[in-house]
Amino acid sequence: MNLAEHPVVVAAGSVIGCYTGIQDVDIGQLWRKSDPEKMQRPQVGLSNIELPLHMEKLYKQATIHCKTEHERQQVATLVCQYSDAFSQVEENVGQTELVHHEVPIMPDWQPIRQAPYRVESEKEVKIDRQVLKLAHQGMIEPTYGAWS
Repeated sequence: MNLAEHPVVVAAGSVIGCYTGIQDVDIGQLWRKSDPEKMQRPQVGLSNIELPLHMEKLYKQATIHCKTEHERQQVATLVCQYSDAFSQVEENVGQTELVHHEVPIMPDWQPIRQAPYRVESEKEVKIDRQVLKLAHQGMIEPTYGAWS
């Protein structure tokens, strides 16, 4: 994310950051446990905007490179404004009826059949787990049609 007011050119091969992985720990949860008075809704920004708990992680990620309190305030305002568009828990992915989608198929076209791409066994396990999760959430369903 470029926070400068002018374009920034990064040469190929340049190191622009370092990644340090951590275990699956919700830092926000640890913070709330250590400060019982702020368990409900932490306040951020210049005018003490109340940040919804489910937006805390996104806010922290989005403000890592903010240089000023004004920038963090703008992010907090945006995050609060659109907080209802984000799931509060991972299982709550939601659906919409606002858009209808269809793929038009011409009457004389034949189904396209193609074998799945090969993946290493470790990735295949992850893919299978994700597919089962999506099926359990009702996001996908099995199909036995000619088009695959």
